[in-house]
Amino acid sequence: MNRTGALIRAYVYGGLDFPLAMINYTGGVAQTYFYLTDHQGTVRGIVNEAGNLVESYRLDAWGRVLGVYNGQGTLLSRSAIGNRLIFQGREYSWVSGLYYFRQRWLDPNYGRFISKDPSESLRA
Repeated sequence: MNRTGALIRAYVYGGLDFPLAMINYTGGVAQTYFYLTDHQGTVRGIVNEAGNLVESYRLDAWGRVLGVYNGQGTLLSRSAIGNRLIFQGREYSWVSGLYYFRQRWLDPNYGRFISKDPSESLRA
């Protein structure tokens, strides 16, 4: 939602939290994009409603974004369509370069979580 409360983006998920689609709302018009994911739920590409490739992503083994490309293969600095779901379908911050894994943040540059596991506080 934006500051006025208008819906600007919605996500559709399948089993195991795998992203299926992203719907962007601009000026009252909805544009649906479909995720192309691997066996871990990592987004490798996105197609539009016509099935045309809109964006693709190149990552290392820990989710570090090595390249974002438009449908013509031109290198981008970030997603042009506002996509934030990338490595294992988790939310990526284009500003910090970190992934949000529900309760913890992952730094793909180090391949490690940088915040404490909240379940550790439940152990006696």
